[in-house]
Amino acid sequence: MNKYDLIVIGMGPAGMAAVGMGTKMGLKVLGIEKKAIGGECLNVGCIPSKAILKVARMKHDLGKVEDFGMNLECEAKIKNPLEIVRRQVYAHT
Repeated sequence: MNKYDLIVIGMGPAGMAAVGMGTKMGLKVLGIEKKAIGGECLNVGCIPSKAILKVARMKHDLGKVEDFGMNLECEAKIKNPLEIVRRQVYAHT
């Protein structure tokens, strides 16, 4: 049976920080995550929500460019911002 100095349950931001600090201190660390590393904020909540808000803000701003003397000859179409965020998150895990 393996023995650990520190066991962290949940690899959200706090769990990842605890694992990082523990390993830097020379501890034998075990991190446990049921779903996706990064937790709810990274994978579902905060960051995806911010991505959707950013896309909405950009589309809104594009609709007002004529107020600033610009003319765009295109139509802004929103793809799937959540899928773009997922690809970026999982590309770096």
